[in-house]
Amino acid sequence: MRLKKARAPIHVIIGMGSQQRPAGGSWGWKPGTRLLAAAPRTDLKSMGVDPDMFWQNLNVSVEAVKGANTTQEMMKAQPKRQTEVVNVADRNNYSLTTSYIDVISGAYGKFTPEAKQLRRLRSQLHRPIAPPKQA
Repeated sequence: MRLKKARAPIHVIIGMGSQQRPAGGSWGWKPGTRLLAAAPRTDLKSMGVDPDMFWQNLNVSVEAVKGANTTQEMMKAQPKRQTEVVNVADRNNYSLTTSYIDVISGAYGKFTPEAKQLRRLRSQLHRPIAPPKQA
């Protein structure tokens, strides 16, 4: 009795050993990994399976995942950049407002009731608004 030549296990043929779990949580392929080994490809072709078509489809799929991931990362970075823009604008607005209050307060006179009211208003800037008290 003659023994047949053993075929490569399926995980070698489709590259299951090269999988990694990305931070997003879904299974993906490492970039640049060859999924189909050269020797089993001839075996697959002789059985009527086209591994080249699989390889092309997997390349398209991997590129789609990379594109979607890049878009997602850009979307995550946008709120951080926008927060910086808002903080700068808020700081500029605060500086202008307090400067104008100081000028108007000085115009009324430092110890006038109007200036006292404006200083109270100025001291409340950038403080959180207290919720209304329940009766």
